[in-house]
Amino acid sequence: MDDTTQRDESVTPYDDPHRWVPRLGRLLDEQLALVGVLDGMSQEQAQTLAAGDAEGVLEIVCERDAIVQRMADLAVEVEPFVRRMGSLASQMHPEDRTALRARLDRLDEMLGAIEERDAADRAVLEARREALGRDLATLAKGRNAQGAYGGDGGVAPLFQDRQG
Repeated sequence: MDDTTQRDESVTPYDDPHRWVPRLGRLLDEQLALVGVLDGMSQEQAQTLAAGDAEGVLEIVCERDAIVQRMADLAVEVEPFVRRMGSLASQMHPEDRTALRARLDRLDEMLGAIEERDAADRAVLEARREALGRDLATLAKGRNAQGAYGGDGGVAPLFQDRQG
């Protein structure tokens, strides 16, 4: 190889804003699309939970997992940009910087709304779990009391009301 065909191994994709600005934009656009789907699923989950459909909530949570995994994969791809953002931002045209900032702000806004909705859903689920626990405890006490007074059919009662 002569000097004109030799590749410069010290140049990375992050050195040329004409290469990395569009790439980062595409990654953020994909994240925005996925967050939009996740937002819709989060709203559906809240409605399904309000309707008392535990099985439906479980189905939605399982579907959401695939989207969350893809978002995690995208976060790995975006991470080098984030790590170098200080030096990369100075290489951008102001309009590119503004456009990327708008995407990031929208992502933060949407993720915040999803997080709030999910926190409310967790609170509802926790309250239902506690209520179910109380109901089960009451049921167990009732069965114990029934057994103590011979209500289990055929066993002599341990306690009897002989005074009437």
